[in-house]
Amino acid sequence: MRLLACIVVVAGLLLSDQRVLAQQGEIDWLSAPTLNTGGDRIVAFDLKAADCSVRSLPDVPRGWFLSITNDASGAVEIRGNAQVGAAALSAGYFLRFVGLQRQSPETPISHLALEIVATKDFVTERHIVVSLGDMTLSKTPQ
Repeated sequence: MRLLACIVVVAGLLLSDQRVLAQQGEIDWLSAPTLNTGGDRIVAFDLKAADCSVRSLPDVPRGWFLSITNDASGAVEIRGNAQVGAAALSAGYFLRFVGLQRQSPETPISHLALEIVATKDFVTERHIVVSLGDMTLSKTPQ
């Protein structure tokens, strides 16, 4: 029963109409617009945030394993990793890639942290911590 509930929640996230949610002013879209991997491909990422919940993840990459923690306390974590090298992502994936909802309108989303793992040759990996100043939240999904 618990597995069925998880599947229903994930399906709801994937099928939600992001334009309707954005019009309601409920969603803050997270981007890392200045992310520069120097041409390396992204094979994993870990996003953490507090005082919010995940409302939409509109572009789940094919060939990726994703784990979403959407705790009732407002703690959020999305971890992902490519199952095969061909599924590796470019930095452009991180433009408006997740929609977050604040716990209350007057409480800002806090403790944002994004780390990505990038590689050029799929042998050597480097971890890139995206600084808070390099992330943006906007009400517009596109």
